[in-house]
Amino acid sequence: MSRPSKLMLVHEQARSYNKIKSKDIVDSLYEDFIPYNELEDFSLELQAPSGQIIELVDDPAVIIGTGVLKSNNKRVAIIAQQMPTSDDDRMKYNFGLVKADGYGLAYNMMEYAEEHDLMLHTYVDTIGGDPFEYSAEKLQSWLISFCQSKMISLKTKSISLVLGSGGSGGAIAFQLAHRR
Repeated sequence: MSRPSKLMLVHEQARSYNKIKSKDIVDSLYEDFIPYNELEDFSLELQAPSGQIIELVDDPAVIIGTGVLKSNNKRVAIIAQQMPTSDDDRMKYNFGLVKADGYGLAYNMMEYAEEHDLMLHTYVDTIGGDPFEYSAEKLQSWLISFCQSKMISLKTKSISLVLGSGGSGGAIAFQLAHRR
């Protein structure tokens, strides 16, 4: 049997439970992290084009908040998708599939970054958006496209880092940054 190709090794590493995770990066690069739900004027709802108000709840598959970048002491906005680190984490992080709530909260963080003139840092590591009925009822497809549109037109600087999986529309919703 031949040795695995370099491409296969890279693919396996990108999908590995043992690779670096978004939480590791957030914990290493930032201090004074403030989660979105502790930010004073962060909105926990969105209005859909139909006029429907979408109330947003926490999605453990996404880290959303602000932190002070250790290298320059500047506060930045952070959106970081999380993949499970073990079999036990698979359910907690919804197998790495971001729910509609996560995209809605991420959109609101993009707005928050603009309003407060914060650079946006995104970390992408997901196989895609949540395909289940709960997210569909909360307009998941619209929220993904809404995030993509916002990232393209963001008035603040942004940078994105892809850690592993990142080719789906749900991943691209956070990749359309000024720098990748």
